[in-house]
Amino acid sequence: MDIALARIFKVGGNRTIQLRADVFNLFNQAGIIARQTQMNLTSPSDPVTITNLPFDAAGNVIPARAKPNGAGFGVATDYQPARALQFQARFSF
Repeated sequence: MDIALARIFKVGGNRTIQLRADVFNLFNQAGIIARQTQMNLTSPSDPVTITNLPFDAAGNVIPARAKPNGAGFGVATDYQPARALQFQARFSF
């Protein structure tokens, strides 16, 4: 969620100063924007067995494949940027 607040102050005549604050990703949520979509199969004759899943046959997570740099099939590899603040002052005459 993005939000902006602005306030305009009259300085004299038709001169104004505008102060503005913008906040991007207000609640600092980690939204997933990319996943590992490459699926490796054992062979073309066996199109069912995936070799790069992030967990083994027993359902245990494989640590090397659960991180973004060595991600297995379906693992999140990128997130939206963290909260960012932007301030602005504008003088109009």
